[in-house]
Amino acid sequence: MTTGNAFLEALSASIPGRLAIVEEHRESHDVLIEADEPTEWLYFPPRGAMISLTRSADSGATVEVGIVGYEGLATMHALLAPNSIGAEGIVQLGGAFSRVSLSEIRDLMNDNENARELSFAYAGAFLSQVSQHALCNRLHTIEQRLAKWLLGVRDRIDTDEIGLTHDFLSHMLGIRRSGVTVAIGALALDGLIRHSRNSITIRDREGLEGRSCECYEVIVEATRPLLERLQRTTSAPVRQAQ
Repeated sequence: MTTGNAFLEALSASIPGRLAIVEEHRESHDVLIEADEPTEWLYFPPRGAMISLTRSADSGATVEVGIVGYEGLATMHALLAPNSIGAEGIVQLGGAFSRVSLSEIRDLMNDNENARELSFAYAGAFLSQVSQHALCNRLHTIEQRLAKWLLGVRDRIDTDEIGLTHDFLSHMLGIRRSGVTVAIGALALDGLIRHSRNSITIRDREGLEGRSCECYEVIVEATRPLLERLQRTTSAPVRQAQ
């Protein structure tokens, strides 16, 4: 079964036919994972779709702590710990998602060394991403964080056009909508992006990389070994950052 998710196809290749994969279409803003509910399913986005993992404070303020594309699953935490993860999994970009029961993936990890090593490789890459986001949110400007975020999304989809609203983006970055609007305007003024009410289009990737902080390159390098491993393991298209 071709799912479009390189990680799931690599897992399935460990023991063909072992996993009962359910495919279902999900729309942007659908909530896949509730913050305080036990996890029963793991979700695998196809290329072009994405999941945002967010955490919220008692005040209601929300910030994205990690993104999951065709290279991974939501959530890795559920494989490592039995309790709820405290984060919400929201569809950022919709598509035909695959889901597999948590118990099946855990059994596969326990039984198969290749599946276990692949899962650990993804865990390492994802934890690097999360820790770098934490540093970035504390130290870098809104404009730098926005550029990094757009590049990270672009690496996981097949188009320069990213469908989202300023309001949704403000929640992902954990800042006021007015701050997002100013940062988008600055990048657009320099010809790096084009924006409308419901989308942002990258026009100058190289220029956008120049406006991003170093966190983007750190995350790319941390993810590269995983992508190379997936490329060796599966026939699914695995594209590294340009």
